[in-house]
Amino acid sequence: MASPRTTFDRSRSLDSGSHAQHLDVPALDHALVQMRGEQNPRHTYINDLSLRTLRSEVSPARTPTPIMPSSRAWRTLFSQEIAHDWVLEAQLMLMTMSTGILDATTYSAFQVFATKQTGNTLFLALYALDHPILSAEVEKNVAVSIGMFVLGAAFFGHLSRYVHQKRRAWLLASNLFQTLLLFAAAALRQWAPRSTTGPSALGVLALLGFASGGQIVGAVTVGMAELNTTMVTGTLVQLSNDAKLFHLHNAPRNRRVMFYFSLIFGCFAGVGAVRYRDAALGLLVAACVKAVASLSFFFNHGIVRVDKGVDPEKQGERRISGAATPISKILWGD
Repeated sequence: MASPRTTFDRSRSLDSGSHAQHLDVPALDHALVQMRGEQNPRHTYINDLSLRTLRSEVSPARTPTPIMPSSRAWRTLFSQEIAHDWVLEAQLMLMTMSTGILDATTYSAFQVFATKQTGNTLFLALYALDHPILSAEVEKNVAVSIGMFVLGAAFFGHLSRYVHQKRRAWLLASNLFQTLLLFAAAALRQWAPRSTTGPSALGVLALLGFASGGQIVGAVTVGMAELNTTMVTGTLVQLSNDAKLFHLHNAPRNRRVMFYFSLIFGCFAGVGAVRYRDAALGLLVAACVKAVASLSFFFNHGIVRVDKGVDPEKQGERRISGAATPISKILWGD
């Protein structure tokens, strides 16, 4: 009895999606050598088909994903507002750590705070009445710190109104600029004369004050009030008066607690850096922490605005909702 020939029905196999997708393409090399036979008008032998043709018919070509996203995808990414999720919480806590490092460092080296303007305001009164606890030369440090902080807050605050402060491009640009100011302050402290007062100290405080004012404005306007990166007094009051303080699920309470411990951790890190080396190391560590937080704004989920039409219950107002979208879907559509 003649041995059966190995054939496949092209009309059935290649037109049947489920069967075609499960053909063992690597086994075709063995079939190409062993199969011989006559042509049949209803059947086609595997050795009569090229392997490339079979692969293309078995696995239909898919539209390849572009390696580089389109310019439109990049514009969409940078123009989106960022989502309020755990990523934003982590970024603000990193900035809080940076604030703690800065204040611990500047108070140790210059007897003023970079961000805590409540303390600096108290120092103004001490200096004005010639209190012996602080030297008179430090008054200039206080004046520069407060003045540059206000200028920084005004600059970043007013500019953010024109560029939509919650958009990714603004958050990246503004925080990276503040990071550069921190690195510049660390470099100035490292290579300029190291003194508590004088031109070099005033230069360092000017850079830090301007950057700190901008950071706090960004933290407040981003829409997560519990993580303001510097104002711990209000946080403690809100935490102690929280009606749901002992509830299992309480996101605002959790943010306030993490904010407080982030600030404490930053303060310990700043004091340790100053005692181990110098204020230059503390400023460098604060700048590196700030850099990580700033660069990470590239990876936040973006908000896709969806227009749901007119709401008849609100006198014709349009209903707009947002959905968080990962950057991979924004850039490549995956």
